[in-house]
Amino acid sequence: MHHGGLLEGLTGGMGAEQAMHAHAAENGHSYYNFAAIAETEIGIDFQTETYDAGLHLNHSGAVKMSDYFAEILQKNHGMTDHRNDPAVAAVYDEKLKKYDEAIVKGKEN
Repeated sequence: MHHGGLLEGLTGGMGAEQAMHAHAAENGHSYYNFAAIAETEIGIDFQTETYDAGLHLNHSGAVKMSDYFAEILQKNHGMTDHRNDPAVAAVYDEKLKKYDEAIVKGKEN
């Protein structure tokens, strides 16, 4: 189903991409179109790193996207990388343990 007319009506006649940029700029926010740079800058292979040829990333694609976005958050938005913080590592390890247990349980059922 094509929603071009609906999008054009909601965006005042400008394209959805331009409307997103305008909205972000008007409200002091950053806007990133990762789809436009997924292959060239992030290095995502749509044939092997998505479940459905581009709409949803698989684990490998998600790792690449997460690493790329984390770098943007650190460089452009002052976020701190807490991966080497022992307190954060302890919480992560506990959550990973529960996740792994759930995966194993799911495979047994």
